[in-house]
Amino acid sequence: SARTTMDRRMFRVLTCLSGEHDWRLVLLAGLVCFVASIAAVNIFHRAIASQARTRLIWIAIAGAAIGYGIWATHFIAMLAYEPGVPTGYGITLTALSLAVAMMLTSCGLGLAASDSSGWRAPVGGAVIGAGIASMHYLGMWALEVPGHVVWSMDLVAASIVLGMLFGYAALSVAVRHQDRWMSLVAALLLTLAIVTHHFTAMGAVTLVPDPTIVPDGLSVSPRALSLMTAVAAFAILGLSLIASILDRRAKTELHKQKVVLDTALENMSQGLCMFDADGRIMLFNERYSEIMGRNRVPLQGRLLIDVLQDLHSIGEWDGDPTEFCNALVAEARAGNGATRIVNRNDRAIRVVDQPMKGSGWVATFEDITEWQQAQEQISHMARHDALTNLP
Repeated sequence: SARTTMDRRMFRVLTCLSGEHDWRLVLLAGLVCFVASIAAVNIFHRAIASQARTRLIWIAIAGAAIGYGIWATHFIAMLAYEPGVPTGYGITLTALSLAVAMMLTSCGLGLAASDSSGWRAPVGGAVIGAGIASMHYLGMWALEVPGHVVWSMDLVAASIVLGMLFGYAALSVAVRHQDRWMSLVAALLLTLAIVTHHFTAMGAVTLVPDPTIVPDGLSVSPRALSLMTAVAAFAILGLSLIASILDRRAKTELHKQKVVLDTALENMSQGLCMFDADGRIMLFNERYSEIMGRNRVPLQGRLLIDVLQDLHSIGEWDGDPTEFCNALVAEARAGNGATRIVNRNDRAIRVVDQPMKGSGWVATFEDITEWQQAQEQISHMARHDALTNLP
């Protein structure tokens, strides 16, 4: 029956894990995998917070970290595997398996980091699962033994599905949550994606001895492979840790600069608003909202034309918003500055538009009502008698 077949498959996986592996090396493989997963998740969070070229660099580093974690986990676990016959590993396929793991996991992480839609975690997780499977089966193809490898295809399919499901779960958590504890959960799920795939796939393997098969002379012995794995593990994970520490320091310094900038903006007597080339609000202070009476509408990240249309709809803006905004954008793109006086609630506001290098412009807003009244008073006193007030 189907239930009996399933029980037999599970028994085969458990037997392979308990009877054909050195538990000390199995635990070491799991530890290396978990450390690599923690590094990859933390670097992935750096990538999400970055833009353009910097994001690609962090994605590549995260892919290298988890790709190597998959590779190291596989070969440390393979060193723990005791099939009862001499083993070796083909150099070309062993190196290719590492390259494929890094490339596919980088692609999966890049897909998850590059878009905010709901499909990014499932697709990215599926690609990471494909990377885990490709690395494992290329690594098994590199295995050289005096015998034939027979595969149980149902367990092969199950191993691929497990890798993809846990990969999806890991990315779902990593994309939505970036605090310390949820990062550990994401790293644990990523570890499960790798470990469950490996040992399920190993349960699908049956070695049939054949003394007539002679391994290739260009193979790597398990002892040499263990040394290569250890050295590369320290190198890759060390570089990932250094990159993470340097980025954390940079973020701390950036946070300090942001605090200083925010303090300066909020203590200015003038209102300030920064726009990009399309008239989208990039930065503003509270004084701008107060002077222009825009406290009741959302501003951050919105196009100025949309803000003015909202104000126009409630009777707080006169004129044509489209015509006004198009004129501002055109002047900024032409590199022309402008100064104008606008009246709002019986107050005179001087607005200075200054184009920025590259694109966009910065506008400053200053309430000059008292200054205008003082200028009018001085002008009046210069032309009228102080005693009679006659011209």
